[in-house]
Amino acid sequence: MSVGLMWAQVVVTGRLSGTITDPTGSVIPQAAVRVVSEETGTSYQLTANEVGQFSVSGLPAGFYAVEVSAPGFRKGVVRRIKVDVGGTAVADVQLEVGATTETVEVLAEATAIVTATSTIGTTITGRQITDLPFTSRDALDLAMLMPGFSSGGAPRAGSFNALPKGAINITMDGVNTQDNLLKSSFGGGFFTYIRPRIDAVDEFSI
Repeated sequence: MSVGLMWAQVVVTGRLSGTITDPTGSVIPQAAVRVVSEETGTSYQLTANEVGQFSVSGLPAGFYAVEVSAPGFRKGVVRRIKVDVGGTAVADVQLEVGATTETVEVLAEATAIVTATSTIGTTITGRQITDLPFTSRDALDLAMLMPGFSSGGAPRAGSFNALPKGAINITMDGVNTQDNLLKSSFGGGFFTYIRPRIDAVDEFSI
């Protein structure tokens, strides 16, 4: 289960993009690209453009592998690329000269800096969630521990980065769980139909 809070519109998927180059740094145009979900096996086939760039949008959050092949080069595979809700992951692939029947595999950098988007966001996962020091065990209260949060004197009156309280929207597993009746009645954003305990949450994104 994952919980995401997004601004103004519901965004439940992420994007993955990258550039394909050879060992000299020159781009490789029209390479065949396959993006595969490492959790479900769902794959997306596409072709890089004339400057070696590719992009796939609408990807459910999770880990992906990018497989790239081009004539005269070994097949390149980058694994464990993390795509967050509402974010853009970058997976640049460098192909090595060789037979197309050979494969070179690498793991994505866990600390890669994403420069493809100006979105401000934070994601916490796994033991970060269960080890955070707060007593309510209410997953939505994780939002109050995020950078940029201002309580306004009470949790339901909180806001992020000085945005209007009404700009908050809440989704769970990609489904909108915002209680819009209470949101409009009380002018706050922290109203949902479901409030899971943190033990049921794998990932939380703002």
